[in-house]
Amino acid sequence: MIARLCQFGGGYVEGRRRPAGKQSRPVWDPLIHAPKPQRNFAKRNAERNFVMWLSVAWLEATGVVPSRTARHDDASREVGPFARFSRECLRRVGAPDADIVELINELHRRRCEMERYKDAGSTE
Repeated sequence: MIARLCQFGGGYVEGRRRPAGKQSRPVWDPLIHAPKPQRNFAKRNAERNFVMWLSVAWLEATGVVPSRTARHDDASREVGPFARFSRECLRRVGAPDADIVELINELHRRRCEMERYKDAGSTE
């Protein structure tokens, strides 16, 4: 069933040759559209996507852009209001072990990377 859903073409492959010299019939070999297998799969995509959309909701609700980066809290300083809000939302949706500081900082890194990519493309 998965092959049928992911297939976008294919072709016949010669059958195997038996020891007696007789050859099996050609067999249909589907061409499957699927991502390349990776040794290290992307982790925390759902949480990162959730935090990204939380930042959009935060902007729409408050009119203030949420902080682009976050710093790990220590004894003298707590994380900012957006990070606390996001941490609580993640806890309520069932991802209490997600590191909110790392998620926010990863979004910032990706945003900067996309801006560099966009700027490099406009100079051509």
